[in-house]
Amino acid sequence: MDQPVNYSEDSVAIFAAEVAEVSDRPLRDCVGRFVRGFFKSFDTGSDIKYFFSPGARLVDGLVAPGEVLAGAEKIVGWFRSKRGPNQQTAHNLLLVDRGRVTCYVTHFWTAGPDGDGKPLFRERREVYVIDLDEGLRIKRFEKRYHKSDAITRYGTSEAMEAAAEEAENNGMKMRERF
Repeated sequence: MDQPVNYSEDSVAIFAAEVAEVSDRPLRDCVGRFVRGFFKSFDTGSDIKYFFSPGARLVDGLVAPGEVLAGAEKIVGWFRSKRGPNQQTAHNLLLVDRGRVTCYVTHFWTAGPDGDGKPLFRERREVYVIDLDEGLRIKRFEKRYHKSDAITRYGTSEAMEAAAEEAENNGMKMRERF
């Protein structure tokens, strides 16, 4: 027969405080779909302006003032300049917590043939920290750089698509426990 579990008053109080503080749990799946939709729109070259709040900021680095952009129009221009041909983004980790999303992704894009005419594609891993406003629009988007540059691989666009699909399938899928 199972014995009743006896928790200390302190552990019950700590647990209750944590559960009360985490009010975004019902929205986590919705926010995850929103962020995946953003990257899908980025990949396809669709308009991404509506994903951002009007006063949004993009932090591309903190070395010089020009690395911080303000306003959706400037941010959209930055993204247009970063998109690769036939780009696909695989989500290795998408963690939603209290209005902040941490994304570890791999971007894949075609890179044209090498000197011998063999097809190439590239992949780059990135981490993004995304803060959302009350309307679930992006108010701050920060790019964190990986120490390694993009990796160049031999393969057709079909091979690139297969690599992106494999990376997505191997990504961590979060499971809630509540």
